[in-house]
Amino acid sequence: MNYVKKVLVFLFVMVLSIGSFKSTSVFAEEDSLLTITKTYGDGPFKISFTSSGRGKMTYSSSNTKVVTVSSTGKVTIKGCGIADVKIKAAATEKYKAKNSKVTIIVKPKRQQITDLKLDKRNITIKWNKDTKADGYYIYYSTDYKFSNDLNKVKITKNKTTSSTIKNLKTDKKYYVKVCSYKNSGKKIVKGDFSKIRNVKIQK
Repeated sequence: MNYVKKVLVFLFVMVLSIGSFKSTSVFAEEDSLLTITKTYGDGPFKISFTSSGRGKMTYSSSNTKVVTVSSTGKVTIKGCGIADVKIKAAATEKYKAKNSKVTIIVKPKRQQITDLKLDKRNITIKWNKDTKADGYYIYYSTDYKFSNDLNKVKITKNKTTSSTIKNLKTDKKYYVKVCSYKNSGKKIVKGDFSKIRNVKIQK
């Protein structure tokens, strides 16, 4: 009988938040994969991994600048980006060693537009500086849902906290929102967008 194929892995991800305790469980055979999305500033949470073999568990982080993990599976957020928490259950008499992985995405904090000024056909947008981000995205559109006529401006320095968009169409209302982003390898991790602001360009 092939015991390896009968290994049942229970992966419990327990997220501790202020004033409440939330838990998510995933059931899988053999290697288990899970992705968790968090926001910078969230508190520590725990990953518990239990296998039928009951071998000793070890945890490690692929990027300690994003998250660290203790010997008991407690994960602490250190920065924005993407990191893998690798989990290994040691071999026992009847079961082979098992490996699993939890991918953790840590987003920048939600942005906030601090000022929006109109000067004829130009608008100047100001937002909060995010020291944990690499830059910002400005989305603007004449469509409130940003489905049509979507325009994007990428700000590549996190020290920049304002931008002017020029020569907009007259007699149009424009909607604007901003988010922070973090480069993580070849991927970009975006934070939540700010509340939408709007301005009317006069004739």
